[in-house]
Amino acid sequence: PQEITVVAQRRNDGMLGMYASEVEERIQVPIHNLRYVPGDGWANYPKAVMWALETAGQKLEGLNVLIEGKIPQGSGLASSTALAAAVALAAASVEGFQLEPSAMAKVLQRAENQFKHMHSGILEPLCILQATQGNALYMDGRSLDVEQIPLALDGALMVVIDSGVSRSLKTGDYAKRQDEVREALK
Repeated sequence: PQEITVVAQRRNDGMLGMYASEVEERIQVPIHNLRYVPGDGWANYPKAVMWALETAGQKLEGLNVLIEGKIPQGSGLASSTALAAAVALAAASVEGFQLEPSAMAKVLQRAENQFKHMHSGILEPLCILQATQGNALYMDGRSLDVEQIPLALDGALMVVIDSGVSRSLKTGDYAKRQDEVREALK
């Protein structure tokens, strides 16, 4: 299955410890005043989430996160958003706070847009946080209200193929399309 698992543990020393089992890499940074560092690669996702949670008013004293992932990176399956959502939900669970799914989706969008400087929308985070198995998700892009719509595929099989062609919001045409839509709406 294509999934990401994040296990979190509270710390009281003001540090964010991150370990990604897929790449067998450990990175530790102060949890306050987080910065995007290109050489930190995958670790910028949990750092972005912690930064966005703090800017949304959540007080974080320190956290360890263990990340196990099985979603191909750059495949267009929202692996970065899935990672960010898993980290945010794990942090919320350990720190004892809850955010409504639409508020959490905005936190995740802010993490991508403002911390990582990648143009991304609200659809992926909201879908990851709200979609349920066996349903399509109808989303109102203005209010962020969602409705689960039963998806009766009657034995149909959905196949997802990894073409091996990497996709990136930073180097792709997504930001250009966003700018074109904004211009057209003026």
